[in-house]
Amino acid sequence: MKTRFAVLALFATMGVMVAHATGLGPGGSTTYPFAPDPGALVALQAGGVMTYAFASFSGDYTGTMREEVWSNSLGGIDILLQVHNDSGSLDGISHVTETGFFGGFTTGISEVVGPFSGFVAASGTGFAPSGSSAASRQSGAGQYLDFNFATTALMPGATSIIFDIRTNAVTWGTGGLFATSNTGTFTGPGFRVGTPEPFTMGLGLASAGLFIRRRMKRKAA
Repeated sequence: MKTRFAVLALFATMGVMVAHATGLGPGGSTTYPFAPDPGALVALQAGGVMTYAFASFSGDYTGTMREEVWSNSLGGIDILLQVHNDSGSLDGISHVTETGFFGGFTTGISEVVGPFSGFVAASGTGFAPSGSSAASRQSGAGQYLDFNFATTALMPGATSIIFDIRTNAVTWGTGGLFATSNTGTFTGPGFRVGTPEPFTMGLGLASAGLFIRRRMKRKAA
């Protein structure tokens, strides 16, 4: 009987994965506007809200971020993200990075039109990412996502679109990483999908740090 239940559980997990088969694969990128994902947002998860103010280490910009974790109608987990650049900032934000440990999970990127839940409508100059890599999945294991505002940065006073990161993960938690970059950088906490493992988390933080350093070197060049 136990074996039968185990087999049924395996097929149930496979079913969730098939439902999310389309998405952004490791090393892949997409342009904006994003294609809509199948399914719908169902419920905000208890404890699944994170919001705080941030400032780049150089003081070039300050802002706020908000993340929410939702279940979706296909049985997986979505992480919603929005960034605001304060009107008093001296610089725009060229990249927003979300390290949610997406390696091993199918991942799709779409947009939720605000206002929605605790989010507001996008506004200001450069509110949406741009170029051929408006959104890309970085790292060999597809551990984190980069949203590229470099063509027209998320300028002072602007609020980004609401990014909807749809996955086939069935668990989530804290221990992810949120980062912004341009002439200055900021790194802070965020949500993640899957079950945290100390060794994996260390690799994720290191890879995100390497990504920020590369961006800084390219900017200086």
